[in-house]
Amino acid sequence: MGRRYRKPPGEANGGEVVLSLCLIARNEAKNLPRCLESVRGVVDEIVLVDTGSTDDTVAVAEGHGARVFHLPWADDFAAARNEAVRHARGRWILALDADEALTPEARRALRGLLADERFMAFLLNIRSPLKDARGQAAVINAWPRLFRNRPDIRYEGRVHEQISPSIARAGGMVAATDLVIDHLGYHQDFTDQGTKRDRNLELLRQQLAERPDDPMVLFHLGEALGLAGRLEEAADAYRRAVARPDMPAQNAAVAYRGLANCLLRLADYEGVLRACREAGRLDEGYALPRLLAAMALCRLSRPADAIAEIDAYLGLSEGARLGARRVLEHESSPGFALALKGDCLLTLGRREEAEAVFRVAVRRHPDAPEPYLGLGRTHALRGEFAEAVGAFERAQGLFRDLPRGHLALAEAYAAQKEWAKALPPLEAFLAVEPREPRGLSLRAEALMHTGRHREAEAAFREVLAVDASAEAHLALAVLADTRGAGDEVLEHCRAALDLGGEDARIFFVQGVQRMARREWAAAEASLLEALRRSPETPEVWERLGVIALNTDRPAQALACFQGLLALAPDHPLARRAVPLLQGAAAAA
Repeated sequence: MGRRYRKPPGEANGGEVVLSLCLIARNEAKNLPRCLESVRGVVDEIVLVDTGSTDDTVAVAEGHGARVFHLPWADDFAAARNEAVRHARGRWILALDADEALTPEARRALRGLLADERFMAFLLNIRSPLKDARGQAAVINAWPRLFRNRPDIRYEGRVHEQISPSIARAGGMVAATDLVIDHLGYHQDFTDQGTKRDRNLELLRQQLAERPDDPMVLFHLGEALGLAGRLEEAADAYRRAVARPDMPAQNAAVAYRGLANCLLRLADYEGVLRACREAGRLDEGYALPRLLAAMALCRLSRPADAIAEIDAYLGLSEGARLGARRVLEHESSPGFALALKGDCLLTLGRREEAEAVFRVAVRRHPDAPEPYLGLGRTHALRGEFAEAVGAFERAQGLFRDLPRGHLALAEAYAAQKEWAKALPPLEAFLAVEPREPRGLSLRAEALMHTGRHREAEAAFREVLAVDASAEAHLALAVLADTRGAGDEVLEHCRAALDLGGEDARIFFVQGVQRMARREWAAAEASLLEALRRSPETPEVWERLGVIALNTDRPAQALACFQGLLALAPDHPLARRAVPLLQGAAAAA
């Protein structure tokens, strides 16, 4: 339950209650101590409205000196927040959520704002670190979380509730600050996130029915649908939001960013570019759309154009400071952008420049995984597979949920024939991208090389279900041969050839199976085709010699075994057969 609450300055000295912390909570016993400790010595009272907790939320709050009130949940966040404000005795209100906390800098500076009589509210920056973000270290929301306690200032909205409209009606001035509130909600792996997301979607739909033309409701609906993976619906909500004439320009730019992100995931890359151009037109200083445009240009095989967008993004990001201009800001993480630039340079064949960019990214942003992936690729291109593995492992250690990093690490292990080591990263990759052909093929190959033949067959059949390839049929033919299923061997060889397979091994496996059936002419035809495609393969010369012996053609057999000796001087069969055949020819 933590330390007992010490009264803050005003209350401890018998003075008035200047600042009240107001929060609502339900089953937040785990998060509350961090939140309440962060306001120790800052606020004069804590008011918590509990909406139906079944854990120790109430006990934790009371242990920190909170005045606790109870309100049955009625699908309305504004109503719950207004209940907390109604019980507050301070002249000012600080609004926090249970999974938020003031930073040390905010703790020191916050009370000093209250002496400024010009303003009715102050914007505080809610920083939410992101677990999986491309070019973003955090999302930053700037909201009026510090405001005067007046009866005409109240929250509105069932979800994503806002105090700003009532402040605007009261004619109050709102000041931006650089004070930060740390939020854990986006960063932690909460088991109830799906439930909260579904609840918010339902509340947003109710709110939209009540206010069908509200652009901010449409915007938040787009955000919630996007998080739920319902991308088409999210894109429609964003489009409806930006079509509203009363949508503020900078907020519309953020909505266009959301639209671009949906379209990127839907592979509508031209649509991404259009949305990003609109975002830039509305807000020239907004960096993230430039990076999204670069990602789309990479998918459109336009690496030079992508580099131009990345450079623009980096210029805007480096000159930006924590602000409170938009409904949603994005704190940049340039490591990803630099790595993407390096990838584009690799695509353009400019390997030395690419490696230099990757090394700059690693030096400046050592906690970003993507630059290490880039360095790993440059090592792999030079055949330095041990160094590549080291770089890929470093990337994985920094960010275990990087799907392509798992695949890159597996490929580096495979290049060194360390098949057992390749399997764990392949399984991690396929857990995220279960139908990706390269990952499926590499896993099947690794299973085959580690002797897990039954699993390998099942894995190669998965490959065929996704991407019917000659290589998969060849592997299945080889595996069928290990269990003596001759008909399956020939069936898969035929399928591989029907798909345009050019690999000499297809003809070799087919020829060997024909030999097992003593179909000498068909076997020889297949093996001669294998020889034409791979003339330095000893196994082909050996099989052709055996066929010649079985069809009573000693001169042909001698030529084949002599060809075999030229490739493999210590081959035991050839060393025995050549003298015998030469002797027989001399006797004849």
